Amino acid sequence: MTDSLCSGADFGAITKEYFWGGLQALKHERIDGRHLFEGEDNHMIPSADSKLLRSGIFLCVGKFIAHAIIHCGIGFIGISEAIS
Repeated sequence: MTDSLCSGADFGAITKEYFWGGLQALKHERIDGRHLFEGEDNHMIPSADSKLLRSGIFLCVGKFIAHAIIHCGIGFIGISEAIS
């Protein structure tokens, strides 16, 4: 084995798994009984719930999606084409 394989180097798989799991969880995430995203798969849109909008949660969600795109090239799968 080479040194890079023994050193525990991340070749992208762990990073992709982390972001993929996080993005999949966002589809079904509930905060105070409210879904962050509404609609069917491939037609999901962000919730228009005023409490969620005021909470700033969508700023965090947007940063997570941006990091997923930057670090492994996957975005939010299932979002409506109208807003992507």
